[in-house]
Formats: sequence, C-alpha cells, structure tokens
Amino acid sequence: MLKTYRRIQTMMKATIEIQRTDFWFSTANTEQLYESMCPTDKHCFNFNINSVNYQDYVHTANYGVRYFACKEEDRDLPRARNNFRRFKIYYITVWSLFILFVF
Repeated sequence: MLKTYRRIQTMMKATIEIQRTDFWFSTANTEQLYESMCPTDKHCFNFNINSVNYQDYVHTANYGVRYFACKEEDRDLPRARNNFRRFKIYYITVWSLFILFVF
C-alpha cells in the first residue's frame, strides 16, 4: 500500500504545475496552412484534429503514464484490477453502513 501511495505522490508532484497553469495556444497559422494544402498533401500529412480517435488516444496516454511514469508492467494489471474491485467493495460497504446508521 505504501508503494502505491509513493507512486501516486510522484505522479502528483510531476503534474502539479501543469494542473495549476492555464495554457492558451493560437492555431491560426496551423489552420491557414491546412487550408492552403492541396488534397494530396492533406491526405499525406493529416493533422486535422477532427480525425483524431479520442478513445485510442486516451488508451495510449493512460498506458504511457502507467508504463513510463509509474513504472508498472502489463503483468501487474490483473493484481491491480483485483485490488481495485476489493477497494470498491470496501468503499460501497462503508458508505452503506454510514447511510444505514445515519438514517
């Protein structure tokens, strides 16, 4: 449990500045470049944001964070899923008991 807590703390320290900072980027030049490209170039160098598969992007980003930042391997997933299910049951049980005693 302490090892997991240390990993969470490491991730929080690594991302705290990004979470607290507002970023604004102008995309006017990129949009102008994309509109000025011929259809062949648009097909070869597709950087249109509307064509991004967000489900695949989120899956890949989560894998990258888990593998590179948290230093976790794929073989750890079944144990992690079991721990998650167990903690979810604990959470539901504690809240159920709390609600039962309050009411």
